[in-house]
Parts: sequence; C-alpha cells; structure tokens
Amino acid sequence: AQLLSAPETNVVVLDEPTARAAGVLLGRAGTADLIGASVAICASERHQAAVTSDSDDLRRLIPGLPVWSI
Repeated sequence: AQLLSAPETNVVVLDEPTARAAGVLLGRAGTADLIGASVAICASERHQAAVTSDSDDLRRLIPGLPVWSI
C-alpha cells in the first residue's frame, strides 16, 4: 500500500497492445507469468526499474532490465 501511494510510483493500466506484447514475450521465454511480463514491458518502455518479489523471472524475460526486489 505504501509503494502504490508513493508519488514516484506509476500504476499503468494493462491495455490490449501491452497484453499482446506480454503474450509474445512469454512465448519467447517459455514462461506463463502474465503479470510479470506486463510489469517488465511497462518498466522497459518507460526506462524505469521494475519492483517485484520475483526478480529472477523478470530478468529472464528482459535481460538487463533494472529490477528492485522486495
């Protein structure tokens, strides 16, 4: 709740183009975490770090993506 209410946090709506891109990313990586893929795509498109409890999964999806583990 604190992270979501922080002024530097961007909450992005999962739209159809991002959902489709996440599906492509998952197919390439051979994984099935749609939320992780959408977080990785949104962070990458905005040149921002992703915040996650599964940093290894996001790094597999987009190598070099800055990730903060919580």
